[in-house]
Amino acid sequence: MRRAGFSMVEVVVALGIVSFAMVSIFGLLSVGLIASKQSGYDTVLASMMAQVTSRLQSGKDALVVGTPVNYFFDNQGQLQTDGADKPLIAANTSSLYQCAVAGRLPNSSTEVADLGSHLVLTTLTFSWPTTVSDPAKRPNREVLHATLAK
Repeated sequence: MRRAGFSMVEVVVALGIVSFAMVSIFGLLSVGLIASKQSGYDTVLASMMAQVTSRLQSGKDALVVGTPVNYFFDNQGQLQTDGADKPLIAANTSSLYQCAVAGRLPNSSTEVADLGSHLVLTTLTFSWPTTVSDPAKRPNREVLHATLAK
């Protein structure tokens, strides 16, 4: 009399199929975590860019064409200032991000016509973490561009 049950071959095939599915799911999980981390950085960078361009456009901070300006942000993307609402000029222990802002006037013959000196093309270079003292050697770097009308 035969007993009811699965044969050894059926069990091995079922385990193989389940193993293949689990490996695929774990592979997708790591890709999802990396995408989520990058999305978080992109959100923080957008917030920091808005803070910097707002300060420059409102006249709170001066942007001299040809002279880079540095801003420092904490891990939440909040601009670090002294007590008088002036940006810090050097990183402190709670600084995570640095934004180096460089501005230039447009070439009116090729880029923009007849706007005079009211338009500044800015390059915002974000780098992190600031624990690495040389911005060129930091592992994370994003370059964003903005056009400011003063």
